[in-house]
Amino acid sequence: MSMYLGRRRIAAIGMGALLATLAAADEPKDAGKDKEKAATPAIDKPAPAFDLKGTDGKSYKLDELKDKTVVIEWLNRDCPTCKKLEDKMKATAEEVQKKGALWLAIDSTSYHELKDNAEHVKNAKLPYVVLDDHDGKVGKTYGVKRTPTMFVVHKGTLVYTGCLVPAKDGDRNYVKEAVEAVVAGKEPPVKETQAYG
Repeated sequence: MSMYLGRRRIAAIGMGALLATLAAADEPKDAGKDKEKAATPAIDKPAPAFDLKGTDGKSYKLDELKDKTVVIEWLNRDCPTCKKLEDKMKATAEEVQKKGALWLAIDSTSYHELKDNAEHVKNAKLPYVVLDDHDGKVGKTYGVKRTPTMFVVHKGTLVYTGCLVPAKDGDRNYVKEAVEAVVAGKEPPVKETQAYG
């Protein structure tokens, strides 16, 4: 290879690298983060609508529940964290339902059928229905990436999202706090936490 050809090749490589750098600079630094944030519903904004069939055979439309406080639990009955928190979920559901809230679980697992979840509701004695979202469309609308993920919707507005209880110290119950607050006409003390599972 001659010195001249070597220099030309180096110049071409350098120009290519420069163009790639300039193209990357045109994209906002946080573009990926913005896309991820866009997939998650905003607190204090209308919760995304859904129309899903439940294990009780009924259809549940969020738009028809705008006069209620609705707790939404994203559930996967095979998830170790869901299994670990199942008793706390049931106890919390029973407590908030006494305050007039409606508790709905949604399963977006592709291989879980409604009839299997109906069997799980029966065997686990869940005090709430599980809604079928096996195509994952509603899960994507809500930006759910792990189970369990919790949402509290008050009169159509999303007022809390995150976990049920802290991962390390499970004494505090964020969902219960949020429901008790909005039912009393107050703001939830905590509106957003990190879901884990």
